Amino acid sequence: MSTYHFDSTGEAYDACQCDERIQDGDTLVIESERVVGLAWVWPIAISKEKGDLHGIKEGSSPESFFTGLSACERVFTDEAIAAARSTLAALGF
Repeated sequence: MSTYHFDSTGEAYDACQCDERIQDGDTLVIESERVVGLAWVWPIAISKEKGDLHGIKEGSSPESFFTGLSACERVFTDEAIAAARSTLAALGF
C-alpha cells in the first residue's frame, strides 16, 4: 500500500483512472480540501469532506464495498482501510 498526495480531489480522481502506480486501496490525501480517500476505479473519501471523490453513505463503511464479482470479495483490505484511517486521524480531519 502506498500513500499519494494531490492538490485537489479532481486530480486524485483522475490519477486513479490513469496512473498505473496507484493500486486499489492506496491512500489518497488532499490536504487542501481536508480529504482522505481510498483509491479505486471510483475512489472514495473516508473523511467527512469528499470533494470530487465518491462518498460513503451514512451508516456505511469502506468494509462494505464489494467488487460485484463475488459477495465475498471486498474492494478494500482491512490493512488498506486501517492505513487510510490512520492517516485521517493523524491529519485531524
